[in-house]
Amino acid sequence: MSFRVAIAIDANGANLAHFGRASRFVVYEFSSGSAALLDTRTAEIFCQQLDKQQRLENVSDLLADCSAVVAAAIGPCARQELREANVQTLEFNGCVEDAVRTISQYSHLN
Repeated sequence: MSFRVAIAIDANGANLAHFGRASRFVVYEFSSGSAALLDTRTAEIFCQQLDKQQRLENVSDLLADCSAVVAAAIGPCARQELREANVQTLEFNGCVEDAVRTISQYSHLN
């Protein structure tokens, strides 16, 4: 069984970013211990906008086809919005490569 995970990335694309400050997400598909990069998605940075709730809903919609979102940090409002969209949230510090490797190790359990 495969599943998709969106990873919030920083400006250089190498490290995980705070969910609310991420303008890009890389989407991977995990299956049987392997990972494949599917897409890079651009989002408005909702933490810097006046209408944060609308921006949060837009990002949630952008990632709705993913089973989980991984970010360096995810605030309570974002966590709730994603939970309501049936998207799990995970916090992970470090580089994207390490996050993908860690998720891959457990993907065979899904």
